[in-house]
Amino acid sequence: MSPPGVPKAPGAKAVVVKNPLAKAAVGKTPLGKMPPVKAPVGKAALPKGATVVKVGGGKAAGPKAAVGPKAANRVPPRLREGLDFSQGAVQAMLQALNSSKLWPGTHPLDESALAALLSVHSEIALEILHEVEERGTEGTLRDPSAYVRRAVALSSREKEGRARNLG
Repeated sequence: MSPPGVPKAPGAKAVVVKNPLAKAAVGKTPLGKMPPVKAPVGKAALPKGATVVKVGGGKAAGPKAAVGPKAANRVPPRLREGLDFSQGAVQAMLQALNSSKLWPGTHPLDESALAALLSVHSEIALEILHEVEERGTEGTLRDPSAYVRRAVALSSREKEGRARNLG
């Protein structure tokens, strides 16, 4: 509205500028979804008659595949004999999780995970495995072996801290 006595311009409207709350990312892919980047390699002249061999199958890892340098170097868990009942239950649950196909690969819980689980009390190991199973079914856990090793290390530190406070 214009003040009294001031004629209104025909068809004049105030310009309204709207600021967006958040700008959408244009052309930016989340880091977890980006393809691996290869370093540029110079092409050297090959001698005449040399054979070129391509390494790698050309297949990229799936979206749920474990990442990192140790992902391809997983050692299958070595089954132990002569374990007491509770440690046998830990080993059996690890085998069941490996065969459940919650994660890609033949042994997502590897030898290092089993060794770590057998180094702590069986109740703690079973709690860790139940947490791994829960997170696996939710799809929030990509590397179960790393999770197990970290959980065992944290439980060991917690136990040492309690022992220091008591003594």
